[in-house]
Amino acid sequence: MISRPPSAASSCEGACLVPPVHLDPEVLDYLSERASARRISLSTLLNTLLRK
Repeated sequence: MISRPPSAASSCEGACLVPPVHLDPEVLDYLSERASARRISLSTLLNTLLRK
């Protein structure tokens, strides 16, 4: 049987290493505009998109 590793949220007690995300300038501009139009942070928008 193959077991899955614990999720990142459950394994981050105290501190987590968060890798940087590098976006093309055009993509960053587009996503920033979408987040601003929805009155949410860019992080919130990206997390929502990545969870889909």
